[in-house]
Amino acid sequence: MGQSSLVSANYQLLVELNIISKEGALREYSKLTSSGFMDLVLEPLPFMSSITEKDAIFFSLAHYFIQNGDMCQDPELVLMAYPEKQEVHAYSFQQAIPPVFHEALDENGRERKLLGNQLNSFLNTWLTTGIQQQFDCTQWQAA
Repeated sequence: MGQSSLVSANYQLLVELNIISKEGALREYSKLTSSGFMDLVLEPLPFMSSITEKDAIFFSLAHYFIQNGDMCQDPELVLMAYPEKQEVHAYSFQQAIPPVFHEALDENGRERKLLGNQLNSFLNTWLTTGIQQQFDCTQWQAA
């Protein structure tokens, strides 16, 4: 799948999971549960909108676990949604253990294409797996 169709497919998966509406309305901070699996946590990140000149909606999706009293991401993806184009692009990936952090944009705001492609592909797999694990998109809860 080409990158253009992948970012569009990812947007459609977010719509299917009721994370964002087709028109671009993002859910409020909430979590989605599925028996036997880690909760999926959605966190809007409006303070990040100044990072790009484009009209992106920033938010993160994450699974968390507790270790020694600390909440640990396993993993967390920060995403940039563009409702007018019906696209979503991965901005960053982080995982607590082992510690990993990657950003798809360099310090000058230019896309790191290979890393961006890898993160968008990971997002596609992650969202598809969430749907297969029967997360009930109608059961979002305030977190």
